[in-house]
Amino acid sequence: MKNALLVIDMQKAIFDYHPFAATSVVGTVNQLIAAARYAGVEVIFVQHGEGPGSDMEQGTRGWEIIDEIVPNAGERIFQKSVPSAFEDTGLKAYLDDRGVNSLILTGCQTEWCVNATTKAAAALGYHVTVVSDGHTTIDTAEAKASATIERHNREEWVRLAAVVPAAEVVATLFGPVVFRTSIEKILMERFGIDEAYFAETVPKYIGADGRLLMTPAKNKNKAVFHMYLASKFKLGTTYSETEVNELVKQVDPDYATHRRALIDCGLLSRSRDGRAYVRNA
Repeated sequence: MKNALLVIDMQKAIFDYHPFAATSVVGTVNQLIAAARYAGVEVIFVQHGEGPGSDMEQGTRGWEIIDEIVPNAGERIFQKSVPSAFEDTGLKAYLDDRGVNSLILTGCQTEWCVNATTKAAAALGYHVTVVSDGHTTIDTAEAKASATIERHNREEWVRLAAVVPAAEVVATLFGPVVFRTSIEKILMERFGIDEAYFAETVPKYIGADGRLLMTPAKNKNKAVFHMYLASKFKLGTTYSETEVNELVKQVDPDYATHRRALIDCGLLSRSRDGRAYVRNA
């Protein structure tokens, strides 16, 4: 299956109403975005717009995506005016053109746009995964937001989608890219790293924009970080020192230190003349 991550209506007008567990959900969405980008899974944003006078009037502050969620240049943002992200948006044609047949859904609001998009995606034949701790909504006179979220996770989507926590989704996204080389296998065995630990650890150190958030701890976590860095290099490709530096700088400006570390741990090799580098098989 070919996945895409669909980030639904993470907009200022909704967050002005203080949706349930807002800080936690924003962190989870950013973790999913980081994991998807790392794994080469396309991230697609959906933005809801309404008419004049609405809190989400198109082009106004409330319509804007919250500051904590930042689409990368080139990532698609689909505009909609009804709950379903598929109705009159061109999203289906876009996904089909790219061979996407599996969607991971996260965002706002549980009982409205997340629900409508989940049902529409399932009806269109996509394999759908809803991130159980990656969607939120606000309290209403009829129900608390927490109860609405729990009911949809437990009852509303059970026959339409896989409803799983973010940790499981991230581990699934990372799975195909962890064990790439025999050297990585040796490092993972030496430091007691498995796929679940790798998936849990990388987002703690790597922001949604792919840059380093903090200095990794020694040994086990540093090995995870070096494997993440090494994943930037394709097997069988030769890189100049400038190209190596540019790739590593995308994660952290201290490229020289990290370049040496990749060589020291055996994930990257330098030619005898020091002008070329290769990703070790």
